Amino acid sequence: SEGVFIESSRLYMAPRERGLKNERTRGAWNECTRDVTTPWPPHRVLNQTSDCSGPTLVVVRDEVLVAPPGIVPLPMASSGTVLVKFRVGRTLTPATPLPALAFATPLP
Repeated sequence: SEGVFIESSRLYMAPRERGLKNERTRGAWNECTRDVTTPWPPHRVLNQTSDCSGPTLVVVRDEVLVAPPGIVPLPMASSGTVLVKFRVGRTLTPATPLPALAFATPLP
């Protein structure tokens, strides 16, 4: 079936109240520039539109050793990398609901 698969080790959760969104750029990735205060590596925000359920997700282009500030790894990422399937629409949304633990509050 159709969709996009992303390694869980590159996925992070962010609280919806942060209002994260993707920048309008020439490429798929939000880059950290002088005008951006978020010190994150190249990333894309997923599951962030008003019609989405569950946590806002952030996928980093390249795997990182330490979670970027203000977001936390998916719980399943700690048990080894698995592929997470996403449906393609206005944004990428998980094809299956994430575990309840995915709604945890990010660490400061």
